[in-house]
Amino acid sequence: MSYAAQCLALGPDAALIQLVDRHDVPRPVAVGGGAAAVVKEQVCRYALRRARGRVA
Repeated sequence: MSYAAQCLALGPDAALIQLVDRHDVPRPVAVGGGAAAVVKEQVCRYALRRARGRVA
């Protein structure tokens, strides 16, 4: 299993999302601030719904 990005929460209104390659090595692309916090929140909500079986 590999990931496309690593997320770091920096409080309720900020986060950092660092893109990674298939070996989990960071790429030179990162998104931060409020936009990253919104994306991180959506990813977490999707994962929770998926774990509860509500997403096909």
